[in-house]
Amino acid sequence: MTIQNLRNKMRYACVFMMVLSVFMAAKTSAAHAGVIDKVIVVVNDEVITQREFDRAFAPVKQSFEEKFQVRNLPNSLKELKRT
Repeated sequence: MTIQNLRNKMRYACVFMMVLSVFMAAKTSAAHAGVIDKVIVVVNDEVITQREFDRAFAPVKQSFEEKFQVRNLPNSLKELKRT
């Protein structure tokens, strides 16, 4: 093996290591990225996010859950199917 061949192999190894480190860095930074909030609708140029909707809808949801609470859902569904 000549010195020139050895240098070429070293260059390829260095390039490979650099490319590998770039991909690893990109993968690591992508793993830390995440959705914080999402836009669900735009009304009259005003953005409404999922978090805002959930906060506004929470009392309505709780009211419905209290009114229409079903303790034993499978049996209730069977009774409805009989009628």
